[in-house]
Amino acid sequence: MNCAGPWVPFIGNSAGGNLTERLRYSAGTHLLFNRAWTAPSLFLPMSGKSRYYFVWPHPGGTMVGTTEREVTDLPAEQMPTKSEIDEVLERLKRDLPKSGLDRSSLYYAFSGVRTLPLRDGKRSTAQLSRKHVWQEADGMLTLLGGKFTSANWTAFEGFKIACEKLAVGGKLGSLSGVPYPGAGSEENLNRIENELLKSGLKDQFARRLIRRLGMRCNYLLEDASRLSKLTHQLTVGEVELGVKYEQAETIEDILRRRTEIEYLPGCGLEEVHRLSEYLARLKPGADMIAQERNYVERIAAVQKALSA
Repeated sequence: MNCAGPWVPFIGNSAGGNLTERLRYSAGTHLLFNRAWTAPSLFLPMSGKSRYYFVWPHPGGTMVGTTEREVTDLPAEQMPTKSEIDEVLERLKRDLPKSGLDRSSLYYAFSGVRTLPLRDGKRSTAQLSRKHVWQEADGMLTLLGGKFTSANWTAFEGFKIACEKLAVGGKLGSLSGVPYPGAGSEENLNRIENELLKSGLKDQFARRLIRRLGMRCNYLLEDASRLSKLTHQLTVGEVELGVKYEQAETIEDILRRRTEIEYLPGCGLEEVHRLSEYLARLKPGADMIAQERNYVERIAAVQKALSA
């Protein structure tokens, strides 16, 4: 099974054929502002057919996105461009002039690549369906496209297709009623939050742990040392959990993909050095000096693009 996102054409015998001819790539940039958004979330049109952007609350304040730009080459790191940032700021100035969402409150931006499968001829990436396609050939089942928001369902769909191809018998069941990791009742989550507060954590810190880990906060509560602060935004247990159970390998994995501290004001720059020292103990042999340097340089490059 090949679920390598934009890189599926370059993985082994990828469904028998040149998959690059069946895919289009679209880059999108999101902007983060340190001004809280308390109004209803918005979905607003942008210039051009079938183009929209959203404005909604974010733990760091407000998130606005996304742009739509076709790309043909896949860079090692998809970065926001100044033109995309300026485009969103122009729309905000026109549509929400009194919102305070402008360059003065803009603190970060991030960008990603969508993989869009072609179905009925070449069209604008803005018009292509975001729905994924499973394709099988020569013993390889390949996922073309797909969205994070439907990843659980997509994975189960692929599992069922694989079982059919392999003639695996038995009832596979469904995802109905299957909770996500960390899911729990409001009563149980409130109980966990109270236990975190009793341990000495501040309200905001405890709420962030609940929002990210849910009932998995029990892992932190099992051992008091796991609740000790590694940095002012990170506990020792969060990092251990990321490495031991969530396949985190790098500084970027922890700050961007597990805790999302990169997307909060400060972008994790105050955390990066202490985290680097601690990860060196958990991941002996890893080049933490290079990881730390790469993280800091990438944040600096984004912040440079944010400047006027």
